[in-house]
Parts: sequence; C-alpha cells; structure tokens
Amino acid sequence: MCRCARCHNDVILTPDLNVNDEGAVMGEIRKTIRITSAQEDWVREQIRNGKYTTESELFRALIERAKEQQRLDDALTRILLASKIGDESEALAWSEVKDKLIARYGKAPELSSKSD
Repeated sequence: MCRCARCHNDVILTPDLNVNDEGAVMGEIRKTIRITSAQEDWVREQIRNGKYTTESELFRALIERAKEQQRLDDALTRILLASKIGDESEALAWSEVKDKLIARYGKAPELSSKSD
C-alpha cells in the first residue's frame, strides 16, 4: 500500500532554526501531518499568492497565531473570572479589559452583540 505524501496529502514540516520568546535557538523537528485536499489547495494558494514562501513557514505562522490567540483567551478568562468572584481590583469594564489586552498583546478579541 502506497504511503507517499503525494498520494495521501501528507505535509512534511521541517522548520529552520528558530528563536523562542526567551531568545534561545531551537533546533528543527520533522513532523508529518495529514490534511484534506481542500486544505492542501488552501496551503498551495497561500504560497502561490506569496503570503508564505514554504509550507513550513505557513504552518509555523498558524501555530504562532494559535498560541497568541490562546494567550488572549487566557488573559480574558483570568479577567472575567476575577470579575465573577468579586475581585474589585480586576473587575473592569470591557473597554478597560480591551485596553489592557491591546497594551499587552497588541490586539483584543471583538465582542459580538446579539439582539433578540
């Protein structure tokens, strides 16, 4: 049975040396992932459009974006939990929460308002 990347849409990630948040150099790790044909088309389109130069670069950017979103989610959760338990020093209006997140992370999630 064939297991080649061409037939199975496997993407081999071989990142270059990277520097982490603390300035330490990280070695490369080879990963194999499976993606759908539609995802492969999207990946190829991103590279063809020049947004990324390699698949590895694209996947590293997606991972960093997910990590950044997790940090924002965690910060928002901490602030909201502090408000729920009555910690007045942390209980802030959304505009203040948003300002704190922007100051720390450069952006804040948008809240959608739903009207009934």
